[in-house]
Amino acid sequence: MIKVKTDNATPGTRLARPVENESGMVLYGVGMEVTEQMLSKLQMMSVEIIYVEGQTEPRLGEQDYRKQLGTAFSRVRPEGPVLRLKRVMEEHLDGLYGKDEDGR
Repeated sequence: MIKVKTDNATPGTRLARPVENESGMVLYGVGMEVTEQMLSKLQMMSVEIIYVEGQTEPRLGEQDYRKQLGTAFSRVRPEGPVLRLKRVMEEHLDGLYGKDEDGR
């Protein structure tokens, strides 16, 4: 899912989340194709952000993320319950960068 400003949205993509008005009424449902007309209406209604299908590219390289993760958890005790969170985040990085359970 990609968060996109309506000013930068591309017609032809599909909504990944419903678009709601200020009162919570759904204007456009998940899976609808984004059109020029839709974007014009959303801009007139001051809807600034929509979510479309797709994947974003990571902002940093794998090693940079792993370094930040190590720094963030550097004060965690090896047996502490917070360590589980670090493992989950490492598994997420493995998935992002295409590594299997064996680290390959």
